[in-house]
Amino acid sequence: MMEEDNMLNYLSANTNAALVVVDMQNDFCCAGGYYDRRQRGSSNIELKIPSRRRDWSPRIIRKGDDLEQVVNNVISCMRVAKERGIPVLLLQTVIKPDHKYRNSFLRGEENRGRCYYPCKSNTWGAEIIEPVWQLADESVVVVEKHVYNGFVDTFLEEELLSLGVDTIFIVGVETHICVLATAQSASFRFKTYLLEDSVWSANSKLAKHALSIFKDGYGYITDHKVLSFVGVPYGSP
Repeated sequence: MMEEDNMLNYLSANTNAALVVVDMQNDFCCAGGYYDRRQRGSSNIELKIPSRRRDWSPRIIRKGDDLEQVVNNVISCMRVAKERGIPVLLLQTVIKPDHKYRNSFLRGEENRGRCYYPCKSNTWGAEIIEPVWQLADESVVVVEKHVYNGFVDTFLEEELLSLGVDTIFIVGVETHICVLATAQSASFRFKTYLLEDSVWSANSKLAKHALSIFKDGYGYITDHKVLSFVGVPYGSP
């Protein structure tokens, strides 16, 4: 309880925070996206745009998948951030085979004999999911990345520093891959919180290990409700 009080007291006095949203993209999150088709055994076929309407619906990789709730929590985080004046940065993976940093995901897919890969540039799969994009006004910054770590070969750190940020909250997918890699790097420069009810992995076992690793050596684990305390005196109505 004391640890929680200390955290909330710190956040209530802090107005230099930012929300970093990792890889909320069609290929990871939507029905018909790469992960959905990989589960169905059809990921070796490149997907054409499903429809002009692009209605979003949560895909279900396996029974009990909590992706829909995670998406809802991410949306809640973005709304609170807007209300509190907290900057929001959207990380967007775009995989390019000829990029100078060869993405290890792409190498893995090639090793498995798959000719298609997620978040290919200029495809529907690489686009940010509709519910998140609808909340992205002109103040939201989109940071394109080409590897798991959002700080590698991007302007993410520069942007955060220019905003005067010293604390960041991280949400998105996947917990044990891009979220963890980005959060670990963030912790070297910023006080970093992973919001565990707002991150998701297709592999829940690896996700739990990732959260444990991050908490043990890098930063803090909490939930999406803490955003409501940023800049608000702790204990106030």
